[in-house]
Amino acid sequence: MRLLGESLSFCVATLAAAMWKEVTVAEDDWALLQADIPRVLYPDWDDNGEIVWPQADESVQLHDTASRQRILFCPDGKGIGVTVSIPDDRGVAARLRAVLQSQRTASLSLVRDYETGGMRPMEQAVWEPLPGSARAAEEADRIGERGDGPAELAREWRTGWRHNAAYRDEFAAAIVAVLRDGLGSRPADLRVCAFNDEGPTEPPRLGTVVPDRPTKRGVPAQCSSWDDLAERMGWVLTTLPLLGYLDLSVPGTPLSIQLSKSGNAHLVRGVFWNEKQSGPGSQELQDRMTTLGWQWGAMNWSTPKAGSGTANPTVHSLTEVTIATLRTICGVADPNVLVSRGFVNGAPVVELPYVATELGLAQA
Repeated sequence: MRLLGESLSFCVATLAAAMWKEVTVAEDDWALLQADIPRVLYPDWDDNGEIVWPQADESVQLHDTASRQRILFCPDGKGIGVTVSIPDDRGVAARLRAVLQSQRTASLSLVRDYETGGMRPMEQAVWEPLPGSARAAEEADRIGERGDGPAELAREWRTGWRHNAAYRDEFAAAIVAVLRDGLGSRPADLRVCAFNDEGPTEPPRLGTVVPDRPTKRGVPAQCSSWDDLAERMGWVLTTLPLLGYLDLSVPGTPLSIQLSKSGNAHLVRGVFWNEKQSGPGSQELQDRMTTLGWQWGAMNWSTPKAGSGTANPTVHSLTEVTIATLRTICGVADPNVLVSRGFVNGAPVVELPYVATELGLAQA
């Protein structure tokens, strides 16, 4: 019995040590991430004090593969704008909003104290709902029914800092808290990518966060499953150049799906093509397409736009619709049946061979 008790004590101690090590490593990872966030899109100045980088189209995205949400960093006037997407799950969304609403700062501005006549820091919110939220506009008629206001309906919240701000470290801590406490993220679930109007760029160092680009994180050369394709497609669509297109076609059939980024570097949408069909098809097909999320108009089936400022601020919903359509409408059993083509629809058209490589699919 004594030996059994000693063995149990040893197992408990070993398990506790392993758990403590895991917690310590995670805390170290969060600390490294927090230290690097203030340098995201950190400006370069010329001899005249003008900012030469980042350009207006530069973007950096932190993607949580578990919650499928993201934090997006972009130039905004004389500083950096930061937006976080809100999950569809009402419980997780409520927890995230509680964290966002709890974060306050006195670092942004001063207000006159009329009792002393001097100036004092004014406490204000770190985050606010992104104005013009598409979800708020679409569901405005439901506000009275549920009592929801803009804060509850907004699909994105925003914050940011001026290029020369001294409070970047404070806001970096707020962003880490949003990831850790609001979204329930783990450092191991995070990935980073960077892009501009020309396509993907080299991501900055953000602690121990790994690059989101498939070939940079060691995935097999060939797509292994639909879930694998969804993750790969998420990176491709997020970093697609402006006027960039991704065609996914089914050999031997007139069916294809075209995904494109036009008009805005953060907006993507899909179009379903059937070269042998000019109309919306049978009522059964229309019902199935509508259920999947497609809309008929302008003589084709298209998806709602996905990206910042829309009801679908991440591309996850678009990849879900695309894959569900390929499987249930096009009858594709294995993603490796597909062929893909990436190109920029400019003058001239520029091919993007890296797209097929990153998707792990055959080149069209």
